[in-house]
Amino acid sequence: MKYKLAQVILIGVFVYIAAISFSCSDKTDRTERLLERAEHMMQNHPDSALRLLDGVIYPEIYKYLLLMVQAKDKNYKDITGDTIIGRAVEYYIKTGDSHNAALARFYQGRIRMYKGDYKGAIQELLFAEELAKKEGHYNLLGLINDDIGTIYRKQLNYDKCIEHYSLLARDYFSKAGNKKNENVIISKIGNLYLRMEPPQTEKALSLYDQSLEYAVREKDTMQMLTCLSNISVAYRDIGDYDNAKKYIEESILLDKKNEFIFKNYNNLVKIYLAVDDLDSAIYYLNSISGIIEKSQNNHDLFNYNLLFYSVYESKGDYQTALNYYKKSQEYLNLIYDESNEKSILEIQEKYNKTKVEKFI
Repeated sequence: MKYKLAQVILIGVFVYIAAISFSCSDKTDRTERLLERAEHMMQNHPDSALRLLDGVIYPEIYKYLLLMVQAKDKNYKDITGDTIIGRAVEYYIKTGDSHNAALARFYQGRIRMYKGDYKGAIQELLFAEELAKKEGHYNLLGLINDDIGTIYRKQLNYDKCIEHYSLLARDYFSKAGNKKNENVIISKIGNLYLRMEPPQTEKALSLYDQSLEYAVREKDTMQMLTCLSNISVAYRDIGDYDNAKKYIEESILLDKKNEFIFKNYNNLVKIYLAVDDLDSAIYYLNSISGIIEKSQNNHDLFNYNLLFYSVYESKGDYQTALNYYKKSQEYLNLIYDESNEKSILEIQEKYNKTKVEKFI
């Protein structure tokens, strides 16, 4: 009797262990399938990839970390806190997986770039470039050189920036067959020509027209909005306010989802400031107040109040200007709290010091 009972217990234990093993194996297989689906969706449907990753319960940790950072970045979410990606870098280098090591190292470099650590970012991006070249990963090489070019742009080194944008990133995207990213680079090169001293507006406009033509053909609304906005700025910079207004109004009509609303109205208000039509500037700023406040985007709210400050300062209404200036600083403090980067306040304090003195 005791022997039979022991047999029953032993069989029960084996069945339980087998059930657990099967369950774990099933969950692992399901997770791997979800990660594969998320990876395939990443390029064209990053929002769907992110939703899929949010539902993963038992992730293969390193692949999950890499895909999650990638999905968040493609959905314009903050990744500066995702420094744990460094563990994925170590793992993929250790296991000899050059493809994923290059991608993880790229995102480690991008995180450092977003945090303002340009020296560290360049170092990581160059390591990523070396790995990507071994793999012949042209699209990633395009992204790497795009970021390196962006760092040089932030440092006002436009010659080096054009080298990485035009000669490297654009060429790599072309080899990868990624016309969309190649077109974005064309627009960025146009932006550089506008920033040069003296500005090379004709070259910039030619590139913007080229980029806009492709965006229209591909029905790429976001790139169309970017191009229309850039063209407007180019005309505004050379004092052609009629054309500047024409293109920004086209952008406003196209922006059905209000994705570019602040950028568009920011440009429009600056046109009215340039022609000293201050009442129109105030009218258009007031017309978007509800949308801007509802967005709860502290960066937009900061710049929105700073625009009001500029308008009322131009009108000579210094008290109202000061009130808007103070509101802008409240949002600046919120930005500081969010990012915990003292450099933002330090730069802004230097910029604003002379402004405050006008009201003392």
